[in-house]
Amino acid sequence: MRIGIDVDGVLAAFEQGFAPLLTAQTGVVFPRLGQADWPDTWNWGLAHGISEGEVGRAWNTLKTNPVFWAALPPYADTEFALCQLYSRQVFHDDEIYFITNRMGVRVKSQTETWLDRYGFPHPTVLISGHKGLCAQALHLHTYIDYKPENCLQVSTMSKTRVFLMDRPWNQAFNNMLQGIPRVKSLPEMFQLYTL
Repeated sequence: MRIGIDVDGVLAAFEQGFAPLLTAQTGVVFPRLGQADWPDTWNWGLAHGISEGEVGRAWNTLKTNPVFWAALPPYADTEFALCQLYSRQVFHDDEIYFITNRMGVRVKSQTETWLDRYGFPHPTVLISGHKGLCAQALHLHTYIDYKPENCLQVSTMSKTRVFLMDRPWNQAFNNMLQGIPRVKSLPEMFQLYTL
């Protein structure tokens, strides 16, 4: 089986790395940072009164940081999920592709370092904002992402079975999912895939 996985929002807690950049630039503190139910809205920086220009400046800072992506914290179940994925690759001959749309310095290398650190040695990392084209070209059997738009793109451009990682900030997008199931973990995705 060929499996595609987005990294941020599925395995890596982007918000826990990006919020401190926003705080450093604006002084706005995120008191619920690190809690499992935060953020609970998609544009959480704007929801805390941070302007689009300030968010853009934080992104510019991120893009010049040679270790931002490698230093992101994992979610609580990430190491277990990566161990399970690696086991599937080794013992079931599954092909695992980490497809992410990250920007900045040595993004691919930083992502590989991060995945190796948390339990997946020698990962295949693709950097692309065109998840549907990647799924199509790789003939993925299954794909998981945190972003509804990416899930829809993969679903409409390929025969891939698509799953949305259930996160507090993507709850408002149920009306656009068109039969794409939400899952709370990679083990749940594998269980649903085999049904």
